[in-house]
Amino acid sequence: MDRRRAARGLALGLTWAALPAVARAQGRRVLDLQLLGFALGIHVPATAGFMSILPAMPGYAEPKTARLAEIRMVTQAMIGGAADIGESDPPTVLSAAEAGAQFKIVGKPYDSTSLVFVVNADRVKTLADLAKPQTRVAIGARGDITHVILVAPLLARGMSVDQMMLLELPGSGTRLSALLSGRIDAGSLHFDQVESITGKGNFKVLIEPWKEFAGWTNEVWVVRSEWLAKPGNERALVDFLKAQLLAFRRANDDFDWYVDAFRKYATLKDADKTQAATLRPIWEKLRTEIGAWPAGGNFSVAAIQAMLPACKAADAIRGTVKVEDIVETRYLAQARSELRTRLVEVRAELEEVSRNYRFAYEAVTADAPLRIEAARNARDKIETAYRVGGRPLIDVLDAQRAFRDTQRLDVEDRAEYWQSLYRFNASVGKEVLR
Repeated sequence: MDRRRAARGLALGLTWAALPAVARAQGRRVLDLQLLGFALGIHVPATAGFMSILPAMPGYAEPKTARLAEIRMVTQAMIGGAADIGESDPPTVLSAAEAGAQFKIVGKPYDSTSLVFVVNADRVKTLADLAKPQTRVAIGARGDITHVILVAPLLARGMSVDQMMLLELPGSGTRLSALLSGRIDAGSLHFDQVESITGKGNFKVLIEPWKEFAGWTNEVWVVRSEWLAKPGNERALVDFLKAQLLAFRRANDDFDWYVDAFRKYATLKDADKTQAATLRPIWEKLRTEIGAWPAGGNFSVAAIQAMLPACKAADAIRGTVKVEDIVETRYLAQARSELRTRLVEVRAELEEVSRNYRFAYEAVTADAPLRIEAARNARDKIETAYRVGGRPLIDVLDAQRAFRDTQRLDVEDRAEYWQSLYRFNASVGKEVLR
């Protein structure tokens, strides 16, 4: 990896092309990913991470991806060894571990959640109303994260959840339609879906999880312990997570990048035609209020341990496995460490190319004009003196040669200037200087 490629990465938010990865001896590694059936605004940076940033790292090709509609189906596919890395949720993975699955939770595709609970305010006015047996509440499935995310705030307020009327409706689009038709009184949607039902009924958002809990873990990356033990897979996992961290940082800092990634990777209908003005408030909410893309990943054992009471209350788990045996944070920590190391190297490279540019600029704008003017004056004076017999011809020839040498040096300085300018722009990754 040459330092110039690395330097180019820093100004792009430490872009993928600048970062190290250990490639397989031959060919480019194709990771096999098992994903949920949709990619919404909150998923976009992570998706861009493995679809565009990871393949630009040395040794990796674009991954093979498959999508399944339900989290349980993804987890079952992972149990069967269908993929290298899978997208699931904490209660489903912990439940599978209780049943004997050898899993490791190694990260998460985003922090917090974009899910909210929306209610028909004519029938549901408070959280207590959600717990009433006559209130029809739609979740994805019993025991999954949509169930846990409903139970958690009620438990935090000491409310019983034993009598709730729960309806299983996989897919937020299905639940949205059910709300509009009056078949349910409350359901989990993504916040950016709420606008589509505004004005079509007396609907309001009753639960915003990011206001209820710090560091909520809605989805996770899961791998099989057997896969992780094979040579090269730990390296691949670190690079996978590194690509995601880069994507998080880029998404937070660069709205245009996010818009482009959304149009490429969101699975919503006509996502490729989405206007920037439509995406800006979604992007702002995700990166600021929700904090969906933390620069360091914000992944911990404690955050998932804090979810256990709600997981148990939702009958998702029995609580027979230790979270610390399932959650493995060291791979994300290694990814952060490697990025910090590369950052130091890249900054040094940028400082070097910047210093070289300044020297070259000063040479052509300040030093060279003075040198040329002095050489020209000396030549002209000697030629004038020669014409009146005051200097011999050899002095004229020496003065002309000295002037040509000065001009040649000026040409070399200008060449070095343009080379340093192009090197600077190449290090930055875009045309900053002209």
